[in-house]
Amino acid sequence: LMDAVSKIEGVRTHRPEGAFYAMLDLPVDDAETFARWLVEEFRHEGESLVVAPGPGFYSDPSLGRTQVRVAAVLRESDLRRAMELLALGLAAYPGRTA
Repeated sequence: LMDAVSKIEGVRTHRPEGAFYAMLDLPVDDAETFARWLVEEFRHEGESLVVAPGPGFYSDPSLGRTQVRVAAVLRESDLRRAMELLALGLAAYPGRTA
């Protein structure tokens, strides 16, 4: 997961230390809008991606405004494809900020 994420332009994260998930800081205007857009509008070769918007993981939702949580519980090949979809989604997202 971390190897694939590190190749996506504009995405920042910290390497998890014992967790099976990572919070990714994305170059988007709003993580909740981006997550909804992925599900409702984005498709690549018939596939999309579901991410958990970051605001729900903080007591102050503004802290996760540009973050999503991804889980590393799939096969490596599935994780790599998910990060490809994330990169493609970010490239196509109209609310990208960088």
